[in-house]
Formats: sequence, structure tokens, C-alpha cells
Amino acid sequence: NRLEIETNRDGETTVHGLISVEASSFEDVLNVWIQSLKARKQRLAEQNIDFEDYEANCHIISTLKIQSTNTTSGLTTLGKVQFVDLAGSDLVPRRSSGKKVSTPESVGVESEWKFANRSIATFSEVITARSQFHRSVPYRNATITHLLSDSLEADTKVV
Repeated sequence: NRLEIETNRDGETTVHGLISVEASSFEDVLNVWIQSLKARKQRLAEQNIDFEDYEANCHIISTLKIQSTNTTSGLTTLGKVQFVDLAGSDLVPRRSSGKKVSTPESVGVESEWKFANRSIATFSEVITARSQFHRSVPYRNATITHLLSDSLEADTKVV
């Protein structure tokens, strides 16, 4: 099932079909995370999809939207933290290591490997364009960069 992604009038990227869960503590967040992983594993088992192959070929984005209110002034501040696991990113050769370990066989089906690799390449192009202050940044060239566009622009921090 593919989810529809769009950018609304306010410039906010939205995904139709996702659910939002309110959490008021770290324990709530952890519980939601564990339930989500169990549900995904169960869905994959029902569809007869190998969990490890799926993990190697799919990106994961977890977004925490945080609202904080100053008790003295009543001022509310909104923030967002995104945790991203790029599929196959552990297989892309790093400049510091002289080893080339990215092979289609180590990830699974070749077309899936190319897709994951293309996504990571587009992510790299976006980071390069941003760091070199290009006027045009290719956010929409891949789903992952489209979803993360608001976290990759302006004065945001990427670690």
C-alpha cells in the first residue's frame, strides 16, 4: 500500500493515511513504537513477506511533534524531531573506508537495491545542494527527501 504524499498550502508535507498518536511521556512514546513494530511484523507475516528483506529495502521515518507551554508566560512552542533509518545506507561505501560493500546480493532483489540506492543518492544530492546554497533543491526527486523537506531546509539541524 502506497501512501499519498502532498504539500499543503502552508508548505507542510502531509501523508494521507498515517495516524497521529498523542503521547505525554517517554513511556507512551516507547509503547507506541513497540506496538507499531509488532503491527508491522504481523502485517508482513500476513502478506507472506520476509521481515529481514523488507527491513533491508525500506526507509523508516519516525516523527515526534513536541508542544511545550511555558507555565509562567503561557507561550507555546512547537518543535519536531525526526528519526530516519535509510534502507541500505549501511551498505553504501563510506569515503573513510576503502571497502566497497554495496552489492545487490547483500540487499536482496536488484531492482529494490537500485531503488534504495537511488533514494540515498537523491538524499545526498539534496544535502549537497543545501550546503552549496543552490536555488533549486531536488526535494521531490525521491519520496524520502519529499517527506523530509521541511527538516532539511532553512536553519534546521541534520545529524
